[in-house]
Amino acid sequence: MDHLKYAWQIVSENLVGWIIFGLVFSIAISFTGGILILLLPNAIRATRKAIGANAAPEIGELFSFDTITDDAIAMVGQFAANFVGSLLCGIGVLATAPLFLFAPFVVSEGAYDGVGSLKSTLEHGKANIPGNLIQMLIIGIVLNIVVFFTLGLGALIATPLALVAFEHFYQEQRPNILAAAQAAQIPEKG
Repeated sequence: MDHLKYAWQIVSENLVGWIIFGLVFSIAISFTGGILILLLPNAIRATRKAIGANAAPEIGELFSFDTITDDAIAMVGQFAANFVGSLLCGIGVLATAPLFLFAPFVVSEGAYDGVGSLKSTLEHGKANIPGNLIQMLIIGIVLNIVVFFTLGLGALIATPLALVAFEHFYQEQRPNILAAAQAAQIPEKG
């Protein structure tokens, strides 16, 4: 709940800007059949920058394609792992999602390439499945309850709250992720 409380503090200070950013991001994903989920690392970068500036994220930052190759590798790898987890028994994704939860966050920092991001988050995830899963479920369930009890209006803030809450969780876990990557001798990007 601490991550969601933090997210609410950040988002509520610039509510309209965050809502517009969330809508543009969601619409881009929806109208492309989910293909533009590849923009998630850009959304994370914009979120991180906005938190630091105590402002709403800039929409133009969503559509920066400078790092699209690494971003795509990380996102497709994460999707593939979760897809395989879903196929294995339907609930296998409950094991794979926490393993690769932070791949888009790691790749968004630019220290690791797409494959290195997947490897580093896997190394961290192997030792943290329960904690990652619990946080994923708390954030997801609470946001879904908000959407349900507001008759769908909560969906306007669900995306920004999720981005900020998961970024906060990532920053909390970041030293452990980087330590796991270093222990596994995963090379940093050039």
